[in-house]
Amino acid sequence: MGRREAARSGWAPRDAPAATRLGLALLLAGVALHVGLLVALGPARSNATVQLVALAAQVATCAAVARWSVRLPSGTWAGLVLVVTPVIGLLPPFYPQVVLLAVPLLFLLVVFSSHALGAGVARLVTAQAVLVAVRVAWQLHGDVALSVVDVLFVGGVLVLVHGLLVRGADAQELLVSRLEREARYDGLTGVLARQAFEDGVDRALLGTAGPTGLLLVDVDHFKAVNDTHGHPVGDAALRHVAELVSAGVRRSGGVVGRLGGDELGVLLVDCTAEVAAERADALVRQLRASPLRTGEGLLVGLTLSIGAAATDRGGRIELYAAADAALYDAKRAGRDRASVRVDGDRRSGAPVVEPAADPVVGQSSPL
Repeated sequence: MGRREAARSGWAPRDAPAATRLGLALLLAGVALHVGLLVALGPARSNATVQLVALAAQVATCAAVARWSVRLPSGTWAGLVLVVTPVIGLLPPFYPQVVLLAVPLLFLLVVFSSHALGAGVARLVTAQAVLVAVRVAWQLHGDVALSVVDVLFVGGVLVLVHGLLVRGADAQELLVSRLEREARYDGLTGVLARQAFEDGVDRALLGTAGPTGLLLVDVDHFKAVNDTHGHPVGDAALRHVAELVSAGVRRSGGVVGRLGGDELGVLLVDCTAEVAAERADALVRQLRASPLRTGEGLLVGLTLSIGAAATDRGGRIELYAAADAALYDAKRAGRDRASVRVDGDRRSGAPVVEPAADPVVGQSSPL
């Protein structure tokens, strides 16, 4: 279950910073309202101590939230709303002149919980608000018929507002999640997008004690594939290569990303340059033996040039530069092969795939 799914069903807010800003604004508005009531009506003699203690508690809560806003436990706002909502039912005995303020306050709490908190918490708050509305209606009218009419109207509107806001918030979160996924993953191949892949490389370099390996994978003569067979076949070729590369490095924990065009990257954590070169060699051989079969039954041969590098002390830029240099070594040597760079030098001891004689595969030879 992802973070947003957990927020929808649990105690955590949907968006913690936004919930804190909105919640703090409501707390401050509550303090201002309480102060206004005390100034306008004066403390009731029988309840003055309770009123002042309640005001002090409100001020202390506002101060605590403002002070520790970025470190609040995930269930803070859910807990506060679930406590405050029934407390509103105690307002009429202390401020009988302003009993009608209870209903707008209930609406504010339902709006806040439905918009900012998970659906489960919002349902609880709405149920509490309806029960509080029953108590307030009875205290206001003292008549069963009038109280029932008020409860049906107020309760119905509270439930309707809750439903509309929760549905809207869920739809917005699903849209944001979809957009985040589209930004994280490449839409054509399904592997990581460039930014997400490079973030992974940075984390591996910072958080891994052993060497980090990188493969830069380039489809040989990809433009010729597009020109000869059309862009739909070119897209299918990229998906084919991405699936084959992903399957080829899955056992070793490799992470694949699309860097742009026909170039893929493979992150290999805790991997020496020699092992990275072996992985690259296996990928070259595997693709050579696995031509793309088009929808028309045509077999399109594809080959790869791969540059491999690894480091345990450099940064992403240095690692990319070494792998890129190795990739161009493979291209200059005739393509359809892998090459490796260690500390800036090409290592002839690493496995280098010799290209096969140009066979005809189906109706299309390797390009």
